[in-house]
Amino acid sequence: IVPPGTRSKTFSLAYQVPGMARMVGSDSDAGRVVSVEAGSRSLTWVTELMDRTLVVRTSVSLGGAGVSSNLPQWRVELENHSEAEIRHIDFPKIERVTLGGIRSDDTMLFPEAFGGALSDPYQSASYSYNPIIWPGTASMSWLDLSDKQGGLYVAACQPDMLGVEFDTGGNDDRASVRMNLKKQVYVGPGGSWMGNYTVATHKGDWHTGAEFYRAWADSWMQKVQHPEWMRLCDGYSGLNGANGRFYSRYVTHALPVYQWMGVDYAQYWGMSADGEFCGLTLWMNPRYGPAKDLARSHDAMREAGMHYTYYINAQGWFPGFSTLDKVGFIDKKWFPKDFKTYPPEFFDRWGLREFGNVLTQYGAGVGYTDSDRIMCAASKGWHDRYMEDLAGR
Repeated sequence: IVPPGTRSKTFSLAYQVPGMARMVGSDSDAGRVVSVEAGSRSLTWVTELMDRTLVVRTSVSLGGAGVSSNLPQWRVELENHSEAEIRHIDFPKIERVTLGGIRSDDTMLFPEAFGGALSDPYQSASYSYNPIIWPGTASMSWLDLSDKQGGLYVAACQPDMLGVEFDTGGNDDRASVRMNLKKQVYVGPGGSWMGNYTVATHKGDWHTGAEFYRAWADSWMQKVQHPEWMRLCDGYSGLNGANGRFYSRYVTHALPVYQWMGVDYAQYWGMSADGEFCGLTLWMNPRYGPAKDLARSHDAMREAGMHYTYYINAQGWFPGFSTLDKVGFIDKKWFPKDFKTYPPEFFDRWGLREFGNVLTQYGAGVGYTDSDRIMCAASKGWHDRYMEDLAGR
């Protein structure tokens, strides 16, 4: 699994001292191992950093309570007695993983979106151009590198372990991959934190790893009781024609096609005024009719037996909505009188910030002079905006 002679750091982390604009990185090599305790089925070692004010306890054990008791349990614990704020911890760090024999049949199960098996995982330095974080851009918190004979399974195993980022990809030697997990945390002065993980070899391909993860998820996850039509739904049909913009009033024109295909679920994208299929406003594009026309088409689809839902961008915002004469491609004069813009400082106050207090960007907007932004879904300002612009209307 790991070539002989390979040495990896046990962990790495980043911290920020109040008043500093950026985070500072550190790792196990910068500390001092002060104790090692070996049991018949466990190994625990303690590392002290930052003049002995930060204690990191790492352990590996076999057996114990829980659904995954037959799998090795990895754990990291932080005790922060310093003035710094710990912002993330990278653990486990498995820097060079390679399976024996022929590498061309190796597959990496990578959890981006709904998950997928990646062939030739050694060739790509990164498997996605976006950060892959669970829950969010990742739908699961596990990885598996395997061929038909066996593989390596790595997972974060804690139901409330939000913000697990995957540092995974091929190394420069094109003969090994990284299987590192990074946990976004906040451990302030006097605080502590603990994370549980599993790292295990197995026989068979990545489906074995999937069964490991299923058993863990079934041990705590409450399953939603979906209606029958959703349980029987094989998928949904998006509306063609610029992602449905042409059907904002005339969606029933597509109904014969759905009936011919036997599809009973359609999802409508593209009604937003800025003209993007992932539009950043909750206002309908006035070129395609008022809201009452969309309501009529919705009612007609429901009467025909169609389940008809909508896509809404719940995170994006563009500061230019406040200062430009247009919203995307639409002149503001075409909007209803109750159309509301927000002051430029709205984003600065309610925008999502990365560690280090840096505002995040969503991606280049169509026809905009600035980048789209990501708003903080937990903030009062963004919540009130949705209640006013969407629910209130």
